[in-house]
Amino acid sequence: DDAYVLQNKIYDLMSTFNKVKWKSAEDLNYNFRVPIVETKDWAVLSNFFGLNQDIDITMEKFFTNSRLKNILASCIGNDYKLWSGSIRLTKSKDNGLGFHTDSKGEMGISILLSNTQNSDATTSFIKGSHKWPIQNDESGISSIPRKLLQPFSTPATGKIGDVYIFFKKTYHGRMPHRTDKEGLCILLAPIASGYTFHRYN
Repeated sequence: DDAYVLQNKIYDLMSTFNKVKWKSAEDLNYNFRVPIVETKDWAVLSNFFGLNQDIDITMEKFFTNSRLKNILASCIGNDYKLWSGSIRLTKSKDNGLGFHTDSKGEMGISILLSNTQNSDATTSFIKGSHKWPIQNDESGISSIPRKLLQPFSTPATGKIGDVYIFFKKTYHGRMPHRTDKEGLCILLAPIASGYTFHRYN
C-alpha cells in the first residue's frame, strides 16, 4: 500500500513540477530545491523530500524500517548520511545509460514504483564488479558503452515496492526502454562516514 501511495503522489509531482532541459547539479549551483531536469529519454526530480507530506511520511517509515537499518549498518556503519534522493521517470524508447561507478563510500537504494518484469529501462548490474581494481574516476572514462557489458549484466526486475540495495562501486547502467510504458523509481544515495561528497546549498 505504501508503494502505491508513493507511486500516485510522485506521478502528481512529476506532472505538475517545473521542468527544464537537462542541467547538471553543478550547472544548477548545487541548489537543494531544483526543477525537474529532463531529456527526450528520462526526467529526474532531485531532492524531493519536503514537497509532499504523504511522500515524506512514507519515506520516514522506509528509513526507520529495522531491516533496512540493519543492512545499511552492516555495510556502511550507523553514521551514514543521505546525500541525495531522486525520482527517475524513464520515458518510452529511452536509449539507456552506459555502465559506470559512482562515489567511493556511496551505497545505492532503488525503490521500484512500476512493475518491471524485464530489463526495459531498469538498472542492471555486473555481478562481482565491486571487486574490480579500477573505477570510473581512475580509468579516465565516464562510462563503458552499454552494449559491451549488457550481455553479462543482471537487471533489477521486480514489482512495485521491491527494493534494491547495492554498493555504487558495482558497475551499473540503465537498460534501453523498448516499450511505450514509462518506468518509475526512487533512487537514494546514503554515504558512509569518512567519505566526502559535494553538499547541496
